[in-house]
Amino acid sequence: MRWVWGKAGKGDIPHPLICHMIDTAHVALRLLEVGLPGSFGGRLGKGVEEPAVRLAIAFVAGAHDIGKCSCWQMKRDDLLPVEAPSRIPQVLWESLGGKVPHGLMTDVHLRDWLVRQFGLAPATADLLAVAAGGHHGEFFNQGRRDLLKNASGDGMVLGGADWAQLRDQLLGELAERLGIDDMSLSGWEPDVPGAVLLAGLTAVSDWIASDEQLFPYVGVEVDLDDYVKVSRKQAEEAIDALGWARWRPAQRALPDLLPKDAQPRAAQRTVMEMAGEGMFDEPGIVIVEDAMGGGKTEIAQYAVAEWTRRLGLSGFFFALPTQATSNQMLDRLQTFLGLHSASDALLHLVHGAAGLNDEFLKLLAQDDPRVRAQITPSGIHAQDGRKATGDAGVDVSASRWFTARWRGLLAPCGVGTVDQILRAGLRIRHNAVLHFGLAGKVVVIDEVHAYDLYMSTILDRVLEWLGRQGVPVVLLSATLPSRRRLELIRAWQRGAGRGNLPAAEPTGADKAPYPLVSWGTAIALSCRQPDPPQDSPVSLDFGHVHDSDEELARWLATVTADGGCVAVIRNTVGRSQSLYRALRKARVPKRDLILFHARFPHARRHELERQVLRLFGKKGRRPKRKIVIATQVVEQSLDIDFDLMVTDHAPIDLLLQRAGRLHRHERALEARRGFVAPTLVVTGVTGVDPVDFPEESKIVYGARLLIASWYALKNLRDKGQAEINLPGDIRTLTEEVYGEDKPSNLGPADIDAYAAAVEEETSKREAEELLAGNRCVPGPDGDKLHLMTELAENEEKDSQVTRLGLPSVNIVLLEEVSEGVVRPVTGGDDFSLKKSPNRRMEQALIQSSLSVSTPIAFARELLGREPCSAWRWTPWLRDHRDLVLRGGKAQIGSYEVTYDETLGLQASKLR
Repeated sequence: MRWVWGKAGKGDIPHPLICHMIDTAHVALRLLEVGLPGSFGGRLGKGVEEPAVRLAIAFVAGAHDIGKCSCWQMKRDDLLPVEAPSRIPQVLWESLGGKVPHGLMTDVHLRDWLVRQFGLAPATADLLAVAAGGHHGEFFNQGRRDLLKNASGDGMVLGGADWAQLRDQLLGELAERLGIDDMSLSGWEPDVPGAVLLAGLTAVSDWIASDEQLFPYVGVEVDLDDYVKVSRKQAEEAIDALGWARWRPAQRALPDLLPKDAQPRAAQRTVMEMAGEGMFDEPGIVIVEDAMGGGKTEIAQYAVAEWTRRLGLSGFFFALPTQATSNQMLDRLQTFLGLHSASDALLHLVHGAAGLNDEFLKLLAQDDPRVRAQITPSGIHAQDGRKATGDAGVDVSASRWFTARWRGLLAPCGVGTVDQILRAGLRIRHNAVLHFGLAGKVVVIDEVHAYDLYMSTILDRVLEWLGRQGVPVVLLSATLPSRRRLELIRAWQRGAGRGNLPAAEPTGADKAPYPLVSWGTAIALSCRQPDPPQDSPVSLDFGHVHDSDEELARWLATVTADGGCVAVIRNTVGRSQSLYRALRKARVPKRDLILFHARFPHARRHELERQVLRLFGKKGRRPKRKIVIATQVVEQSLDIDFDLMVTDHAPIDLLLQRAGRLHRHERALEARRGFVAPTLVVTGVTGVDPVDFPEESKIVYGARLLIASWYALKNLRDKGQAEINLPGDIRTLTEEVYGEDKPSNLGPADIDAYAAAVEEETSKREAEELLAGNRCVPGPDGDKLHLMTELAENEEKDSQVTRLGLPSVNIVLLEEVSEGVVRPVTGGDDFSLKKSPNRRMEQALIQSSLSVSTPIAFARELLGREPCSAWRWTPWLRDHRDLVLRGGKAQIGSYEVTYDETLGLQASKLR
């Protein structure tokens, strides 16, 4: 049976199926030994004693390709020997081969074998067979199994009794080579969450074992006794080459994580006290609510180190709201790992533009010569990666293997956008790999208040699964409504406690004080208030609330004439571009302005992001005068500091976040250029009786939140309060807007408008909740594994969407050089759109790409165009439209499009 091949390229030397099965099993065993926490096997091994559970897991992983022992072998008809069992007619194979994947054949055969040979209960065999058969990312339902058995002539593709006997022999040999006693597994009863982890481990083990560089093809004459030893050694070398090992944090107290001579703040001291009471002795969920710049990141770092060390976990993942905040956190975590690890650490940046981040490219280590992983969506093509060394002599690096699609969450330590973990909550291919990647880690999610109901519904389902898998979670926020805090804790506890929630809330949990540290376990929930810090007042200035762009520009030019660093946050790209033009007309020099928004190509956007951080970060070299006109890209998580903040009116939590960028760092008074008191200047209100806002702002945020937030500020003014006290007013203002009650003192002219806005918001929330519910994976108490990837037909198109918003389209901005020849606007070689790009050109194209959603009609014009046909075989460019500029301009439908590196992309309606 050595002739039954598992891997076969174009050559004449195949890799026998039994060898590939053994390879995959050995990889799974090696991952259990060095890459996964000790508790991992226990979560899959209910009813089985160690070490039998590890062998059982390895067996199922190895059995994943048993379906290839069938008429599937006709894919390489030239490799079939004379003694092979009978084949089906070629015409039948050609008509059915594509409809019957080998994973489905594994699913069908393995369940029967497990019952017959291991004595497993049918329900258990069903789970294990579905997990193994789904190693290509899709789990099969009963309808697919019936199709295999009936539509092809009573299972004709499976090949009848002779092929079935061969499959039995191969599975028996795999069990024997692993040293499995049939009776040792008879009591195995994994549940659905365990099967999901097993499916993820199987897929990943198969990916590694399928690399011909790591596991060379050995041909049909192989001596299996010798090969078992060779395979085991190759598996060890493969995992070592990937750098896949558990992170080992050094034992540190929380003060050790702080800057030199810094003293722990109130919330940090509270967490230290709770740690002494056992906070990190078992999995749990911790929510830290504290003011912007209050040291929440250091708390999260301390939590991941303590949980990892005490529970023997494998690492962590930090999830942030944007690519910009993820990029900045990468720098902080690199320093953290370098100084506070007990051994070398692997750190990965996980988002779609990670390949454009210079610091991450520096972290990428030189490829092991045996690893030839395809680098795909992230676009990472490092030429000479190097390791970054911390002061303690610990190396922090990255491995190219983890940059390919689906693999980012597998790296021991990671940071990226929250979308990466939300995908684990959607019914998409390979969500089991995402669950596997999160299992055994600590998950940190920053800015949890900043999600709409669609995202929140998905996040709650992910938290429920993390609770069931025993994954500790840290949530950070400065402006979290009390009701939402309890929802988040309850979601995790539903999973951890299997639905048995604590009988009562802690006293005052619904109207808790601020700041606050909340701690939940599977059966308990407690809240504790740190000593409230002294309030810092932020003055409110409504003197420019109705200013036009021209009026606001003239005032800004005057108020900054003697210097100062000012941020102006506009709610849309168009409003930010318009103000920039007005500032130039007001004779503010170009050198004193930065326009930063999302409608720049990736390369230019990252350049602007680095410039903003370099100038306004904690150690920034602040200029004498600079006005940054930005959209929401600077509103959260970025550790930047301005002397004056001008903002479009927005929901109250976002206004508070924006205020958190004011006077954030300690600076000498003269450095503030006369801006002695932090001041928030509110603009972007078109009327006050009744209150109204620009249409663009209402589209982005919804009218109800804008009206409620306006009245929350108005109520302060009515009481004679001309400032917001941070953090003292945060809880009150947040609850006024997000609580159950309508705004107090609602003006007569606004009653009907507010009622209509409530109705509109309710309708939108119901639609979002329904949509998210249809796309979410079932809860961990479900009994059908195939529902993890099965979607209704009408949900197929957008099933991978983690955020709702306006319709968007990916484009690549190009400049015409000559007839049929173009060049990326961000630089690169000339090329023809009719030819497929090489890898260097792919990188240049992704650097010149961006996503467009506004103006809405313009985005729809672009969506109506076909993607570039020459890019259809390039996975991360195939849905992109090419937009070719001629002399810096183009016409798309009824829009004129221009681009320059200062203003970004502009689309104007033609008259």
